[in-house]
Amino acid sequence: MASESEPIEAEIVNKSTQSLIPATAHVAVTLARDPEKILEEATKAANALMRAIDAKPDKVTMNGKRYLVFEDWQTVGRFFNLVPKIREDKLIQIAMPDHIVTGYEATADVIDVVSGAVISSAMAMCLNDEAKWSARKKYVYGYVCKDGTISEQDPGYDQITWIPNPKSTEGKKMPKKEKMCVGEESVPLFQLRSMSQTRACAKALRNALAWVVVLAGFQPTPAEELDDIRGNDDDRREDDRIHTATPPARKPEPAKPSPQPAADSRPTPQSAPNSGTSAGLGKPITAGQQRRFWVIARTSKWSDEQVKAMLMKEFGIEHSEEIPQGKMNYDRLCDTVLPAGPEAYK
Repeated sequence: MASESEPIEAEIVNKSTQSLIPATAHVAVTLARDPEKILEEATKAANALMRAIDAKPDKVTMNGKRYLVFEDWQTVGRFFNLVPKIREDKLIQIAMPDHIVTGYEATADVIDVVSGAVISSAMAMCLNDEAKWSARKKYVYGYVCKDGTISEQDPGYDQITWIPNPKSTEGKKMPKKEKMCVGEESVPLFQLRSMSQTRACAKALRNALAWVVVLAGFQPTPAEELDDIRGNDDDRREDDRIHTATPPARKPEPAKPSPQPAADSRPTPQSAPNSGTSAGLGKPITAGQQRRFWVIARTSKWSDEQVKAMLMKEFGIEHSEEIPQGKMNYDRLCDTVLPAGPEAYK
C-alpha cells in the first residue's frame, strides 16, 4: 500500500481548457420569453419548493440561513424536467510541497428529459485534505462492564453486564454492548468518489436553477459544499452523537387562569388582528423570505401602498421585515393572499 508521500497511479490535473467565443463575434441579446410569465412560473415553483422543504424534519440551517441538499436540488430540477447525469469521474492527485493530496474529480451535466439537451454542466472535487474527508473516528462494539466502563476485549464472565436476550425463548441472557471509539481510520476512496459526484450534480443544478431557489428564500450554495455537511447517508460518518443522551422531555406547565376584570373596569378596545410589535407576533421572516415576498407581490401587481395597507390590516404592522413566520402568517400571504392580487383582497 502506498504511503502518503508516494503517489499512486492516477491522473494529475493541472488546468482545464474551455472554448471561448471569438472577441470579434457579435451576439444579439434579446428576450427569449415574457419576463412576467417567467417570474410567474418561477414563483409557483418556489412556493412548491417552500412547502416541500418545510415538511422535512431535517432542514439544513447555518447562521440563520437555509440551504438545500442534493435531493432538494433534484426536486427543483423535476419541476422543469431537468435531471443531473454524471459525465465522468476520475481519481486525481495534487502534489503539495510536503505531501500528496488524493481524491476524485467529477463532471456532471443537467439534461432536459424532453429534448435530451445539456442545459448546464459543472465540475467538483472531493479530496482527502478536507477535514471531514481525511480521517474519521473508528468505532467498535465493546463489552459494558459492571463498573460502568466499556472494554473492547472480553473482560471475563464475572465482569460483564448481562441483559435478557430478546431472541431467546428460554430466558437466556447476552452481554450488554455499546459502541466505543478506538481511534481513527482513513476515509475510503469510494466515499470520496461518491461525494465528488454528489457535489458535481448539485452544482450543475445550482448553475441552472439558483435563481428559482433564491426566490424561495434559500441560499444558492448547495449544502454539500459547506464544511459542516457530510453529504448523503452513505457518505456520513459516525461521530460523538452516538453516546449523546437525549434529555427527558419537560412536562408542560399548566396554564394559569387569566385574571377576571373588576366589576367596574372598562372594556379594552379591540385592536387589529395580531396587532402589536413584531416581537409580539413571533419570529419575523428572514431576508430571503422578504425578497420572495416582494417578488410575488410585484408579479401579482401589488403597489407599495396596497402592501402596506394589507399588512396593517393583517398584523398591525407597516414593514415587510416584521411579517411573522408560520403557515397562517408568511406562508398564507405568499401562497394565497398575494397571488390573488390586490383587487381580490378585502
